[in-house]
Amino acid sequence: MFLKEIQKSKFRRLRIKNLFLLLVRIAIIVFLIFSFADPFLKGYSGKNSDSKKLGIIFIDSSFSMLYKKDSANLFSKALTVADRISSTYSSSDELISLVAKVQSDTSNSYIPVKPNLNSILNKTNEIFENRNQNTSEIFIISDMQKVNFHDNLYQPDNYSNFYFIDVAENEMPNISVSNIIIESKILGISFPLNLKVIVRNHTNNFIIEEKLSLYNNSTFLEEKYFDLKPNEIKQIDFLYKPVSVGIQTLKVELKSPNKQLDAFSEDNLFIKQIYIPEKLNIAIISGIRESSKYIKAVFDAANLNSPNEKVYNYTESTFLDNLQQYDAVYLCGIKEFSDTDRKNIRNFSESGKMIVIFLSDNINIESYNKILGEKINNLNKVNTNASISEIDTESSLFSDIFKIKKGETFNSSTLDKINLKSYFSIVPSQNSITLISLQLLNSNTTIPLIISSLTPTSPLFVTVSSDNTMSSFAEHSLFAPFILRSATHTSNSALYPAPSSLSTTPYTIYPERDTLESNSELINENVLKTALDTKGIKNYQIIPNSKLQSLESIIYENRTGKSLWYIPLIIVLTLILLEIYVSRIK
Repeated sequence: MFLKEIQKSKFRRLRIKNLFLLLVRIAIIVFLIFSFADPFLKGYSGKNSDSKKLGIIFIDSSFSMLYKKDSANLFSKALTVADRISSTYSSSDELISLVAKVQSDTSNSYIPVKPNLNSILNKTNEIFENRNQNTSEIFIISDMQKVNFHDNLYQPDNYSNFYFIDVAENEMPNISVSNIIIESKILGISFPLNLKVIVRNHTNNFIIEEKLSLYNNSTFLEEKYFDLKPNEIKQIDFLYKPVSVGIQTLKVELKSPNKQLDAFSEDNLFIKQIYIPEKLNIAIISGIRESSKYIKAVFDAANLNSPNEKVYNYTESTFLDNLQQYDAVYLCGIKEFSDTDRKNIRNFSESGKMIVIFLSDNINIESYNKILGEKINNLNKVNTNASISEIDTESSLFSDIFKIKKGETFNSSTLDKINLKSYFSIVPSQNSITLISLQLLNSNTTIPLIISSLTPTSPLFVTVSSDNTMSSFAEHSLFAPFILRSATHTSNSALYPAPSSLSTTPYTIYPERDTLESNSELINENVLKTALDTKGIKNYQIIPNSKLQSLESIIYENRTGKSLWYIPLIIVLTLILLEIYVSRIK
């Protein structure tokens, strides 16, 4: 009985084994047939398709592509890749090659296409507008800087097949000069020029003993050495006195001793143009001749510093016509304004030039209210002293006049008192800033003395007269710097003077580069995939530098499709091995 049970169990295992081997052999035959049938994964053009193709090649030419390794730079490598892509197209196909150029930070010149994905998608959509194409190929040959894949606005179509071809082998460290900031709000021969140069370390390394040189009109001025922490942005301060007038070209140059840490030389130079007043044409228009004597005295004293030629060339007049020939205008002792006067004042202000209006005790309040944004009420007659309760030392009209120790705030009470005979009650508008306020002694009454508007086209005005009929402000220590500095401005909001003959002169000249390009960080392949998926780009392939040798075969395979004969053959071989193994089991 026991032997019968053993024989039955052995026979059952043998039947299962033979059944399994039968299934394996059937599967071998089936997959062998599949292999000979040449299964095929269809490409977007179809197998052996000879339909007309449309291809667009975008070649990145930004300065990061000029990085040299060995003897050739990345741009030359990109051109070679573009030639290889061209060889995959026939004469009946349409192939468009575009060089993506950088947009200089302040240049207004039209750039057809920039290296960033946003601009490329925009240009692609523009090309497709006049074409009826079911499928197309978009090749983007670049070093895949991360800055080129942000803030994408344009949607891709569903028929384009994108190839992102990376010609960079690895990320390059870099140091850059990104800006020159003019800190001085008043420019002139007698004023020191304070500027800050912004430098940035785009690496994870500590960098020491970098040298930054400053030039003015190609004349060397000063050099400074500095260190940088990893990824640090640093301000380097320079101070010098201009020795000539007119247009000045400031140039800073970074001279890095370690080229291994500074891959791009194109961003080591930054140039800015400024204008140092040669001669300011000023109009002093007064209704009462004596009202302008203090203003003229200030300009006469300032001109003594340049005896060969007057810097402040003023003209006295009683009429508000032909104002555009002047760089600054002072109105004082004028009772009222006609409609023509108001139009001339508005046109002058809108041209970006400074106009200063002094009130006087004989004015027509209604006429002045039509010009000023503030509301002038009644004239108050007093005879008392007033202290300067507040002064805007951040304003360009008064900055750097007072010596304030670090960590301390300016105490306006240390200034001389002003004798006040009369003043107007004024309601400032929401768009105005009070630059100087007065407080009557033994009173809480605060009076705005100088008011500036946030609107560049509005005049700057003083609430007392320019002589001593209403106050002693004309004899105060603040009067002279206020007059001189207001003359050097072009408008309430402007920083640098630009006489009408030079109004179109650019004030900053950048090399042909976008300062974002200095960041050499490359986009990670996984991050790029996420960005493309988020953007809605469905058909794309990222070809890293390591796979460039197989570029043509990758393109051809994506077009025509991929033969999968080897997959069933691998399965057949695996099944044969399985059959041999199972057959040997006893």
